Amino acid sequence: MMKKVVFSAAALTTGAFMVAQQNLSVAEQYGEANDAWVFQDGMWHESYLYQDGASNSASVDQAGIWNISDVFQAGTENVADVDQNGLLNDAYVTQVGEANSSVVFQYGDANQALVEQVGNGNMAEAHQGGDLFTSSYGLVEQ
Repeated sequence: MMKKVVFSAAALTTGAFMVAQQNLSVAEQYGEANDAWVFQDGMWHESYLYQDGASNSASVDQAGIWNISDVFQAGTENVADVDQNGLLNDAYVTQVGEANSSVVFQYGDANQALVEQVGNGNMAEAHQGGDLFTSSYGLVEQ
């Protein structure tokens, strides 16, 4: 069974100014008992979720401006959590197998994280903080 959900925030007005919150979230799920949660606060966020299998869970929390997350999970009981707060953060998570878990925390600006896990029972955790002058890049492959 395929579930496809596309969300886009509408324009909001504050005082005399008009601020357009144009966020994008795309979730595709195949299989059974998969969960996807997306919270976007700010502008120009992009979230892409793809899950195929059973009992996979993905959570994305984006605040600030123009953060991008891409989560791909295939298998069973994989868990991914992405938390982005700042400007221009990128997080890419790929998990294939069973019971893999990843957590990405990005605070500040211009952080990049890439997590790739293939197999069973892998765990990855990335904590990044910085700004445009002290941005960080993280890569985890298992």
